[in-house]
Amino acid sequence: MPRLSGRSKQFHHPLRIDWLASNLAGQDILDCGCGYGRLLRELVIGGYKDVVGADFSREMLKRCTEVIPDATLRVVQTDGRMLPFRNDSFDLVLLFTMLTCVPRDDDQRLLLAEVRRVLRLGGLVYISDLLLNSDARNIERHRRHASIFDTRVGR
Repeated sequence: MPRLSGRSKQFHHPLRIDWLASNLAGQDILDCGCGYGRLLRELVIGGYKDVVGADFSREMLKRCTEVIPDATLRVVQTDGRMLPFRNDSFDLVLLFTMLTCVPRDDDQRLLLAEVRRVLRLGGLVYISDLLLNSDARNIERHRRHASIFDTRVGR
């Protein structure tokens, strides 16, 4: 199977801009795991100006700046274990298809602790993810927590 590069990878999780408009108090937004910038582009088109993208892939960040040729757009390369932002920097943190890309529970906890640190009091975390891994560990973990989050496991 050919490996997807930053040039060809696509994601399709919908961003509910209408929901953000009615629930988001501030304007400072971090897209953690921004990839090629699809959500950042939607946010900019939706009128949000203070958006920052963070991703581990230099190639994806390069593509992001090509997709959104806006001089005010900030992108940062990071592995998520330490987000290079001050405490209480953002009103919203997006985690779209991010947690499934972090296979170890401890690394997910580190990422979520960092998200909590950079999120302002009263801020929002917007998570949209899929169970992409069909290995026994991930299936079991999803089943164990499904009732807490009202989700379903499908095969």
